[in-house]
Amino acid sequence: MYFNLKDEGSNLKGEVAEVIAKNKIKNCFRTKEVSKEIIDKLGFKIKPEIKEFLEKYWYSLDLFRFVLNEKEIAVNLELFEVKSQNFYSKKLKRVYYLLNLTKKTSEIYKEAKEKGFIVKLVKVIFFYNWKYCVRIKDFELEDFVINDGSESFIKKFLRKK
Repeated sequence: MYFNLKDEGSNLKGEVAEVIAKNKIKNCFRTKEVSKEIIDKLGFKIKPEIKEFLEKYWYSLDLFRFVLNEKEIAVNLELFEVKSQNFYSKKLKRVYYLLNLTKKTSEIYKEAKEKGFIVKLVKVIFFYNWKYCVRIKDFELEDFVINDGSESFIKKFLRKK
């Protein structure tokens, strides 16, 4: 039986994009692969505000890594919001479109930036021939449309019927 990743829905494609991003970004953690207890098992100290933030939002984050100083102390946190996207020909009108982001996620990253954490957008673009491109840039809310995830899912589900 054959399947098309583009037809399997955004969840599977998003999972694949996160795994690709994790393999391209050195020393990062994917929250779906490790438990938050790892924070206490690492061989370096972590600033309390970093630990508190991670514990509070663990299940809402895609990828993160610690920024260590010369004394092996985690002095900052780098967060990565991973999004997948299909490549569309430049001949089409919608060459660039805004990515979806929930209001809750936008508030988490706003708080992260206010705390001085580094926030990045990782866009994994899938091409028709199994090739892909990974683009990493600073996280800007202007790159997103705020969309309640459950509302978006319901609209997509109703369109399929």
